[in-house]
Amino acid sequence: MLNGKINDTTSYFGLVEFLSIDLTRFGDQVYRFVNTPADVPGENPDDKLVTWGGYTWKPLPFESSGWKRGGDKPERPKLNLPDYQGLMYVTLKNNRYGVGAPVNRYQVMDPTLGLAAPYTVESYQLASFSATGLEVSLELATAMDLTNAQFLGFKMTRKFYPGLGSNLLR
Repeated sequence: MLNGKINDTTSYFGLVEFLSIDLTRFGDQVYRFVNTPADVPGENPDDKLVTWGGYTWKPLPFESSGWKRGGDKPERPKLNLPDYQGLMYVTLKNNRYGVGAPVNRYQVMDPTLGLAAPYTVESYQLASFSATGLEVSLELATAMDLTNAQFLGFKMTRKFYPGLGSNLLR
């Protein structure tokens, strides 16, 4: 169930986006955000948290783009998180910039109706991040992304592979 108010301006026909950044491999915690504005009364937006899926999610109006699947040139998803006090920047910097940290994206259709199951679940890894002072930009990669992969420079010869080029394997 969802406790709290979801603003319809950031959701598409009741589609709400949840984001978790798992920094436990660096000895930190899992950070959970829900894409809604923190327009709650009082000065501390942490007073009003969203509960969904058994976890507490912090309302944060983040921007996401690049979720296109397939095509000739796959695009890496990007997330822009507001970071006015620099807390997320310091957290990522202290955790080796979070490179390789699992990032999960959940989309839920109208959670106010009590639908507990997510519409889609997507898993990525944090590839890189940058900060402008007011926001942190995260670039995500899939587990099969070979953009920055390094392969061994081993030369295949007939000494090690006797059937190489001889059509023996057909």
